[in-house]
Amino acid sequence: MPLYEYKCDNCESIFEKIQSISNRNIPLSQPCPECKEIGYIISLMSSANFKINGYSEANGYSKQGKK
Repeated sequence: MPLYEYKCDNCESIFEKIQSISNRNIPLSQPCPECKEIGYIISLMSSANFKINGYSEANGYSKQGKK
């Protein structure tokens, strides 16, 4: 699932949220994690990031295969 960046227009904090591509353009109805205000969240234009569950070097796997 894609990881998007959002910014609170009230307190200027920036945070990330995992959200499906189909819900990308729907405004967030959740409060800001910092100031807890609702309705001030705007999406930022940034490069796409993805969170993938499964194999990674942190889990003991490398590109060559299992360690």
